[in-house]
Amino acid sequence: MTVVVVREGRKVVRRYAPTHLVDQAGDRLGDAQERARGFVATFADEFRVARAEREAELEAMLLADGQPDPAAVRAAQARGARPGAAFHAPDEADLPQDPDDPDSGYAFF
Repeated sequence: MTVVVVREGRKVVRRYAPTHLVDQAGDRLGDAQERARGFVATFADEFRVARAEREAELEAMLLADGQPDPAAVRAAQARGARPGAAFHAPDEADLPQDPDDPDSGYAFF
């Protein structure tokens, strides 16, 4: 229904409006479309950059000390390295000596 109204409206405008006004309105509509495209493209680019920065921030907060960068792990796996090969378990000396001692940190045994 809306399409019919728009089409019929355009016919009436073409029939009764002066040609220079119709052309001017068409030019303004084209300019508005270009501005809208530019806005959407700029917004999408800025959003991608901000999303990537925030993702990197959150990833850095979630990584444990000594844990390799996930991008490096994925790249190693893509080259054929076995999963988990890029992560090395801490040495025995790096682990807390007494897991019941709250001052020694935390450990999962």
